[in-house]
Amino acid sequence: MTTLQLAGVSRVAGSRTLLHNISLTFAEGKVNLLLGPNGAGKTTLMRVCATLDEPEQGELRVLPATNAQPHPARDGITMVFQHTVRFNRTVWANVAYPLRVRGLPRHEIELRVAETLRVADLENLSFRRAPSLSGGEAQRLALARAYVIRPAVLLLDEPAANLDPASRWRIEDMVLQMRDRFGTTVVLTTHDLFHARKVGDTVFFINRGRVFGEYKTRDFFHNPPSEEAARFITGILHRVAE
Repeated sequence: MTTLQLAGVSRVAGSRTLLHNISLTFAEGKVNLLLGPNGAGKTTLMRVCATLDEPEQGELRVLPATNAQPHPARDGITMVFQHTVRFNRTVWANVAYPLRVRGLPRHEIELRVAETLRVADLENLSFRRAPSLSGGEAQRLALARAYVIRPAVLLLDEPAANLDPASRWRIEDMVLQMRDRFGTTVVLTTHDLFHARKVGDTVFFINRGRVFGEYKTRDFFHNPPSEEAARFITGILHRVAE
């Protein structure tokens, strides 16, 4: 299994410090919830984890390393954004694309795509042009492109936001299948606490650019570790004050 470790990570934008000296290791092969109010630093931290942004201090590591030493994370990390990008091709071609660029043989691509479309409940839409999909269908397609490559680490930014119940259930099922079948380490942000309770194994609570501890999901919700966490769970703390 593979996971991510952050060691003393800080991220700055102008005069603002967005992330403050964060050190943590995400639980490998688990669904790690990154929870906190709007403006807490969740997306900034996710972008660092995806190697889209470089921290001003500290480093991101992927564990275990092939040379028995932690090394910078690059390969094996996939991120699915809340607002998805779709190629103007069929659903089948969209799902097959990441396998083609990796050079997998044709028969392997066909088998994996067929399985993934079935898991994502997109079989009946396989020859539909992707831009014509509904919001829920498009989000399932985005997750299907991740599922098909069986990533070591999967970063999900609000994957079930504003979706119909059927699409939400299907996405939850796909996330749990990746954890259970492929040993994928999942890092997930969401404002839907019902969704969080269903899929999460571990919670990291973030506020004002700082991460406050690692908790089992049930413990976090049933016995909040701080007043701020309790205010977040009850909906009182929904945005960081400027």
